[in-house]
Amino acid sequence: MSFKILFAGDFVYSNNPQKFDFEISKEYKEIIRNHNVFCCNLEGPIVNDKCNKIRKIGPNIHNNGHAVKKLVDNGCNLFCMANNHIFDYGKEGIKTTIDFLEQQKVSFVGAGLNKEDIYSPYILKHENYRICIINIAENGFGAAIDKNYGYTYAFDDRVKEIINKYKKICEYVIVVSHMGAEHWNIPLPEVRKFYKDLVDWGVDAVIAHHPHVPQGWEIYKEKIICYSLGNFIFDKGKGIQNASAYSVSIEFMANKKIKYNIIPTKFENYKLNIDSEDYLDLCNILQDNLLYKKILNENISKSYANYKNTYYKVVSYDRGNIKERFKGFVKRNILRKKFQDIWLYHNLNIETHMWVCKRATREIIESDLEENN
Repeated sequence: MSFKILFAGDFVYSNNPQKFDFEISKEYKEIIRNHNVFCCNLEGPIVNDKCNKIRKIGPNIHNNGHAVKKLVDNGCNLFCMANNHIFDYGKEGIKTTIDFLEQQKVSFVGAGLNKEDIYSPYILKHENYRICIINIAENGFGAAIDKNYGYTYAFDDRVKEIINKYKKICEYVIVVSHMGAEHWNIPLPEVRKFYKDLVDWGVDAVIAHHPHVPQGWEIYKEKIICYSLGNFIFDKGKGIQNASAYSVSIEFMANKKIKYNIIPTKFENYKLNIDSEDYLDLCNILQDNLLYKKILNENISKSYANYKNTYYKVVSYDRGNIKERFKGFVKRNILRKKFQDIWLYHNLNIETHMWVCKRATREIIESDLEENN
């Protein structure tokens, strides 16, 4: 008999459900019921009054415990926690999240309070075979690189060792990953290469999120790679964001084969519905090298321009429009704000930002060299 897992994208619900409650349609609930496991990415911890925000770049996100419980009541029984927001309220935030999930008697993977738990995969046993789920994320404010708590770092050497180890004792190894350029409809070449490396190491499927919008999927060596599922249910207290997404159903067969099914969804008017979008156009981009490169260059140019504007807002008042120049003047001369090292850390240490900066600056320098020759 087969075993089915339903993977969904990012879940954030910090709104008070008593004011803005969310619903899941009957059609999607039926899909959940037809799966043995329903897995979501818990994009942000469940916090209490003892949890304090960490200093970081970007918003500090948390989840409402009542909303998470409602998702559990609707069938979610496995949460991925390796993501760039799970550490937004520090070690205490991870602890309160783990305590909450354990109280709900649901499983989680990808984060913890010691290295052993952090780098331990989740193992599912079904009849005569086992399924190993490894949850990873790129670097950020919370990756367990130099500390004994946080989330599973994707580029730690242990990840390959874990894959090799569990490939020998499990019939299937699945990686759920959290990385990539936000709001891009295509993955970076470095992300594509890394996910294909995972398959080369023995992974049977790669399911990913973080860009907040759907990206295409492709088959590599007969294994599926979903580059971004997009947001599943995403409302961090300021309204629904990036409502279109897709879930993926993975069916594990006794003959070591897997089947997959893409299920488009849309979260609008606080209700999750099945959608009619097929997203095949995103898959086609991945197969068209010229179109892929064109879109890649456009995205890199826009993203790098945003990075530069961020630096200018902190250290300069001679760039941008009058409003931006005035802000810069106030920051430098009245508030006495100077260059913030945390921005440099953000762009040098988080792989996606580093890859974008390297590609953009390389293009700029090479273009300047050509003009001077």
